[in-house]
Amino acid sequence: MQHLIIGNGVAGTTAAAQIRRYDPAASITIFSEEAHPFYSRLRLTDYLAGKVEEQELILRNQAWYEKQRLDLKLSCRVSRIDGAAKQVQTAGGETFSYDRLLLAAGGAAVFPPLPGGEKEGVFTLRSLEDAKSIKQYAARVEKVLLIGGGVLGLEAGNALRLAGCRGQIVEFLDRLLPNQMDPAGSRLLQRQLTDMGLRFELGVKVAALEGEERVSSFLLEDGRRFPCDLAIVAAGMQPRRELADCLGLPVNRGGLVNDYL
Repeated sequence: MQHLIIGNGVAGTTAAAQIRRYDPAASITIFSEEAHPFYSRLRLTDYLAGKVEEQELILRNQAWYEKQRLDLKLSCRVSRIDGAAKQVQTAGGETFSYDRLLLAAGGAAVFPPLPGGEKEGVFTLRSLEDAKSIKQYAARVEKVLLIGGGVLGLEAGNALRLAGCRGQIVEFLDRLLPNQMDPAGSRLLQRQLTDMGLRFELGVKVAALEGEERVSSFLLEDGRRFPCDLAIVAAGMQPRRELADCLGLPVNRGGLVNDYL
């Protein structure tokens, strides 16, 4: 039995281990766009803060894949699936056949249309490569803008504060973490984070990121302008649906499945 798994996050890695557990003879291939084996996304902000080194983020090293007899293909993006022929094609032009295929590509960072969003110094934080790029850039700047007052924006802002930067968080809603906390809790959290050195602009949107080639300031919709050397867009996640669309699968906020997936 030839199993192909697209995605090397917690879902894909766990599925591969369970398939191997129940089928010692199966051929299992895992495709990952990233250059690293399975690592902890939850600790990327710890990496930004300097609390852990890159190698400490790795949860499954290359030796684990070899022991499980999993063929891990790193830096290998699957660009197309032919469901009728039961084949996938990579961006590099290679074709692989399968008996069973698991789509576990996860999500991608939302980057809403924003004037100036293409400038140098503007990032999203989803992958280890994102974190490495942000950390390298942040080492030579001081003022950081976080667009989004959700969990990721707050954690990234605090991580860069610990790394020596000054963070300013802009949230278009009137309070922090509205899906997780009631108004009283949000106010308490904001006071605590303000005492720690973070600044907040709530109930307003960023209208534009400004500067020549690199970002140097941001403009709010109410006309106020603030300096910034680095901007992180933390506007949420969206499902990676391109391959599901290839197969004509129904997708809402994620792939729609039955009780048996």
